[in-house]
Amino acid sequence: MPFDDKWLSSPRQSHDKILVINNHQSLPPRERRESKHAHLSEDLLYDIFMTYRKMMSGLKPHDLDWVRVTHVCRHWRQVSLRSRGPWDHIQFTTRQYKSVKPFLERSKDVLLDVSISLDHGEPTQPQRSALDSILDLLCRVRSLTITIAKPIQVTSIRPFLSFSAPHLKYLELVNTTGSCSLPRPTLVNCEALTSFSTSGFVVPWNASPQPKGLKSFKLFPFFSIVHDVSRLLSWFSKCTEIEELHVVSNVQDARTIQSSTLPFDRPSLHKLRFLRLSMSSSMCSILLSHLRIPNDVEWEIRCEQYSARDPIPRIIENLPYSSGMTAMHVILRADSLAFQFQEYRQGNPHRNSFHVEWSVYVTIPEIFAWISLLFDRKSKAKIEEFTFEIWSRIGSINRTLWSALLSHFPFLRVLAIRNMTCSPSRSELASMKGFIDALLHSTTASYPLCGLTTLELKGLCCCGETDFIQMTKKFLQKRQDQGLRIRKLTIVQLAHVEEPKLPCADELRELVYDLDLPRPHLLVKTLR
Repeated sequence: MPFDDKWLSSPRQSHDKILVINNHQSLPPRERRESKHAHLSEDLLYDIFMTYRKMMSGLKPHDLDWVRVTHVCRHWRQVSLRSRGPWDHIQFTTRQYKSVKPFLERSKDVLLDVSISLDHGEPTQPQRSALDSILDLLCRVRSLTITIAKPIQVTSIRPFLSFSAPHLKYLELVNTTGSCSLPRPTLVNCEALTSFSTSGFVVPWNASPQPKGLKSFKLFPFFSIVHDVSRLLSWFSKCTEIEELHVVSNVQDARTIQSSTLPFDRPSLHKLRFLRLSMSSSMCSILLSHLRIPNDVEWEIRCEQYSARDPIPRIIENLPYSSGMTAMHVILRADSLAFQFQEYRQGNPHRNSFHVEWSVYVTIPEIFAWISLLFDRKSKAKIEEFTFEIWSRIGSINRTLWSALLSHFPFLRVLAIRNMTCSPSRSELASMKGFIDALLHSTTASYPLCGLTTLELKGLCCCGETDFIQMTKKFLQKRQDQGLRIRKLTIVQLAHVEEPKLPCADELRELVYDLDLPRPHLLVKTLR
């Protein structure tokens, strides 16, 4: 019976308690000398163990807490196996075959959590004997984790996926070396299944019954063909209790999938609470447009664009968008765009994130058009905090693009524009100048930014000698004349630019102190 650090690898309830017994006397001499723990005799360990099991004797078998024993001698293992309390966890690896049978004899009638990990090649005779011993008690298995290293080993685990397992709640299937098909049918008589995770397997969806109580489903990586997507969506239509959904796909181009091959009725996941997708943009577009997802779901979506015709706008239009989102953070790089929404529900942060990478050329107007799609719909979201970070040389952003973006935030209170590059180019300086120019025109009726009280400008340098200072001062003075005042102003100045003159800290301080701010707060940094 193994007792190591990986012994408790299967899912456990958060309220479970663990008794840790560590006998350092069985460690090597050097480690034993360095250990600061007292050495416990076998008799004392036995008393501790039996006392603990006696304390737990009033509980039901499936409520028994976990006992974890580490660094113990062979005799102590035998003591634990002879104990009166039943064990309810087994971890089967390639070097522990002889422990399986005595363990099962001691497990009595409790539900079992089984973890099977097979090495390369066909199972040996001891492995087959151990598998057969566990298979005979499959009706008592509560959690089953199977890991294989080669597709040929699927034949060894086939019975575990075909026999009846009425108490099975957690099922995890892992293929570490590629992709192979699961036997038909799969998930037979698993009415109690609540969590299903598979990696590196092709699941026969049309031959697999749908557990009605399934709450967590994780599929990665997903090697998809046309029929797989259609069958997967049909499979979702009967799994209406799913609360957590993770799907990862390696298919680069799914544009060949015709709408006529997909189910006419969109599956409704009305109880979904967390959604995670990682795949190509074409595959992501298909799933988002053919699944009914509630708007209050927490989601994390990552996709890759391999072609200029990939439907990024369609993905953004189908994103679940909660009306309670109050903060937005955008990160723009040369080959990727990421944005995150945040809101607070009962005092806890609730975040949704989207990340897209592209291997084709994407223009700045296209990127800003994608972001604007989030607000073209009749959304009641009131974004109060907006942060825009530029991490690499992407080209120039003019005043028109900045103005169109700011027009979507009439309730904005906190605004931060950060140039994160150490050596901004002239195009990036032009982008910063375009932003200041957009702020200067924000006092018009189109987007007044009446509630703006905090402004952060990071990496903004002079554009045409003192243009930056003059434009910023003009913007602050104009807002002050209209009764709109900035309470906190943060300016971070970069010195690594090709400009003939840089605004010094004294000039920036003079810029703020000349204005009658109610509570002036200025942070000026010059990075060299």
